[in-house]
Amino acid sequence: MDQADAGSSDPAPLHRRKRSRWPGVALSLLVPGFGLYRAGMRTHAIGWYLGMEAFNLGVILTSVLSAIPLYVALPLMSFAMMAKIAMLVESFRPGKMNTQKWGVFVVMLLITLCFGLFCRQIGRPFVIPTKSMEPTLTQGDCIMASHIFYLMKPLKRGEVVVFRSEGLAGTLKGNDYARRVAAFAGETVRIKAGAFFVNDKPMSVIDGLPKLVYTNAPLRGAKLFSEASTYLVPDGEVFVLGDNLPESADSRLWGGIPLASIYGSAMNIYFPFSRYGPIK
Repeated sequence: MDQADAGSSDPAPLHRRKRSRWPGVALSLLVPGFGLYRAGMRTHAIGWYLGMEAFNLGVILTSVLSAIPLYVALPLMSFAMMAKIAMLVESFRPGKMNTQKWGVFVVMLLITLCFGLFCRQIGRPFVIPTKSMEPTLTQGDCIMASHIFYLMKPLKRGEVVVFRSEGLAGTLKGNDYARRVAAFAGETVRIKAGAFFVNDKPMSVIDGLPKLVYTNAPLRGAKLFSEASTYLVPDGEVFVLGDNLPESADSRLWGGIPLASIYGSAMNIYFPFSRYGPIK
């Protein structure tokens, strides 16, 4: 009788213990290290949580800051990835959730989401959808743009910014675009004889704009102004141009873009690795 009871009862707990390990991994994917907290390893869980969030912040800063060379950035990113895998492996433990643990999980999840939103302001990835900024940015380049760095300093002529394209003619729906700031609100612009004028002064490399043969004919659509006329940039807007003028839809077609539509400054190309470096 005892043997029969033992034989019938042992497999079920073993089966339950094996299945109960996976929720720890799932919880740790949402809140780093929480699978360890579920297993009763609170100190260990806190260490993993703080460490992983620090690594996440480090990876974002590495992708944004152009001063960090590739031979430093790649090992740091690789180490962060291996640390995450190690954390998930450690989270593959049996455990049990109760009301208190669920309450802690909800609080930590909210903190994690808020921290993630903060990190997105420091740096956010974008993919260049067109050839409009070649050779500075080629189609398919993966770049990091920063909202916080954009807010920390005055916007300069020649700076490349990333902005939302909603409502702009000749843009691909749902895409964000990168263009170079050429003029500010209250300035008059004119394109004549291959030169770009701001307040009747021809712009040059010294002013932050690349050396190009400027034309007032955008890639598609009607011209905003002719060579015989000027365009006054409205309040709250900036005039932007693509570096690849013959293939670019920009303010020559749209007019100025609202400052409110700008996400931030284009900081760094992070992929492909052959093009890794600052955006100038």
